[in-house]
Amino acid sequence: MKHPVSDAVDMAAAAEQLYNDPDRIPVTKILIRFSEILKEIQMTNRRKYITKNGRAVAVIAPLVEAAIVDDVRNKNTLIQGER
Repeated sequence: MKHPVSDAVDMAAAAEQLYNDPDRIPVTKILIRFSEILKEIQMTNRRKYITKNGRAVAVIAPLVEAAIVDDVRNKNTLIQGER
């Protein structure tokens, strides 16, 4: 069994890695740099997670990714309609 202190250290390391993720952007920075962030998403095709009070609340994703999600949802709707 792990010691509670080592569990806390592991959790702190995981939290630091999560919050240092360049794809997580606080809503305040989104408001200031929106156009620049959109350009970066367009160029890299990587999604960005918008955070509020340190918690992810939304995602800005490349249009290709949104099309894939829509396609999957439409197929699931068709499958459910067949049942």
